[in-house]
Amino acid sequence: MTQGAGGANQDLLLKEYDLCRGDDRQGLTVTVTLLSLDVAVAAGMIALVNYSNSCRVANKVCAPVRNMVWASLPLAPLAIGALIIQIGFSTLLRRYYMKAIERTLMVGGATFISLGGIVRQGQIMELIPEAGKSSTDPSPHEIPIPSWIHLLQLITSPVRAEWLLRVLNYTLYIAVLLATGLLSYLSLRQITTSTFRWGASLFYLAAGLIIVTALYGATAGRRTLWNNSRKQLGERLRSPLYGESQ
Repeated sequence: MTQGAGGANQDLLLKEYDLCRGDDRQGLTVTVTLLSLDVAVAAGMIALVNYSNSCRVANKVCAPVRNMVWASLPLAPLAIGALIIQIGFSTLLRRYYMKAIERTLMVGGATFISLGGIVRQGQIMELIPEAGKSSTDPSPHEIPIPSWIHLLQLITSPVRAEWLLRVLNYTLYIAVLLATGLLSYLSLRQITTSTFRWGASLFYLAAGLIIVTALYGATAGRRTLWNNSRKQLGERLRSPLYGESQ
């Protein structure tokens, strides 16, 4: 290991980095919880649709479900999907921010760890030496710490990750969008008043377009989002009224 320079600024950066890692883990926990809630909501909506259809087909005397209820049911999965995308925005900005902290720590001096080789006589050796190098030479596969976000980007980035990983990264958002659209369709079909049905359909169509646009900004447009956020923050910090506008 190679120990870099320390200092109060480095301690502050490390503390900030640790807090961001905690927020990152908490964001993942909240996302999983929301997905579980979305599945529960979907199951309840499907059960209600089946109940209504079975009553209609069998000509049973059942308690009617009002049109207002059918029109408002898609609000739940729509809100959950929007919240998941909002958490995605926060995660995106946080990870760019953490990358900046990592780069600053690398410039100021860093501790390096080896990701390859074996330990022999207190020294890390390469398993397969490169051409022209001895097997007893130290391993060159060292990375500075912290560099977790730089590593994570290799599997989460829509540009740097392999195509299969990029597809997997988009699967969550695509599944949420498709599930929300399908549940909305099933619910709106139950509305008996044509005018009410069309009005609710136009509302959810507009909301869906907004969410799709936001989803694009959180995925393919992530670099633009980060650059715009940095620019706006810089303008606010340079404004003489910044302290008064908080």
